[in-house]
Amino acid sequence: MKRINKVIAFFLIFNAVLLFSQITDKDECFKLLLDKYGKMNSVSFKFSSPENKSFQGALTAVKGNKYLIDTKDRDVYCNGETIWNHMIADSEVLISYYDKTNINPMSVENFFFNFLEQYVPSDLTESTSSLGTKSYILQLTPKNEKTYDIDDVKIWIDPKNYIIRSVKLKIAGKIQTLNIDDLVLNKKYPEKMFEYKPTEKDKIMDFR
Repeated sequence: MKRINKVIAFFLIFNAVLLFSQITDKDECFKLLLDKYGKMNSVSFKFSSPENKSFQGALTAVKGNKYLIDTKDRDVYCNGETIWNHMIADSEVLISYYDKTNINPMSVENFFFNFLEQYVPSDLTESTSSLGTKSYILQLTPKNEKTYDIDDVKIWIDPKNYIIRSVKLKIAGKIQTLNIDDLVLNKKYPEKMFEYKPTEKDKIMDFR
């Protein structure tokens, strides 16, 4: 009986060590994120938000201020020089110059291509969803004095391939969550994809 108990105890300890070994260090986790996303040239994914059910759609962005945001109510195109804001229901198109001096970390360019560089890892935990899906949760804090009221960031990560599943931002005390699906990195896209071609029905308001 004592021998059996020792065998059971051994396997319990072994399983605990194995489980612990699967949870990486927060700094190592952050480094792996930087390796995967720090030098990417393009990104595309579908998004949704549990806080705002109407906020859902798809985004494609290419380094150099080029992006397309596609939602139910509007499409926003930017080719790096010009922005077309297309209100679908009203068939209105607002055209303006893109502000290349925009340093807001929430801009498309900064958020997807420079965001991680502005933060440091502060905590790493592991969670399991009701469906049995495991995730790392990496918490980030601003590297310097916080700007734009972003208190901290939490990123849900697939432990197998470091695909980002969700990003939760605490902005001025309020939570904003972006759930991500069908993430694709470094795909090439044609330049014309980021330019809107007005139709005869569109009402054009050109602010350039």
